[in-house]
Amino acid sequence: MLTIRTPQPLSHCRALSANPDVIRDFFGKLGAIFGRLNLLSKPMQIYNCDESGISIVHCPGRVVMKLGRRTVYSLTSAEKGRTHTVVACVSATGFVLPPLMVYPRKRPVPDNFKEGAVPNTSFHTSENGWINSNIFLEWLKFFVANIPPTRP
Repeated sequence: MLTIRTPQPLSHCRALSANPDVIRDFFGKLGAIFGRLNLLSKPMQIYNCDESGISIVHCPGRVVMKLGRRTVYSLTSAEKGRTHTVVACVSATGFVLPPLMVYPRKRPVPDNFKEGAVPNTSFHTSENGWINSNIFLEWLKFFVANIPPTRP
């Protein structure tokens, strides 16, 4: 039986990485690091940080697929439209750092862009709206300054 679903965009690079062998290898290495640093008993020192690009224009169409399938992807060749970047970070205990936002602008972020934002959100600009090495270094300093003092 078939159904109509809206696919999630998936770049070619991500499609190549989303195979069981690559994922198994990654989690094997991660587990070894957690064991060496005894991090499983220190969830306040485990953080998950993710950079997400938010495309303002691209919206995939709907597709016909087998009923019961939970996820469907639409392979995209590249980003479309203007991308804004968000970096979010949370610890295994639920401690949430304020996000970092990157806007595609040459001039500083205007105050009206900041209205309603999470307190202490870090605002940046880049020509394409993507994070770059300078912005990442600023975020890393922000991260170190805002996490609890205990380190692995």
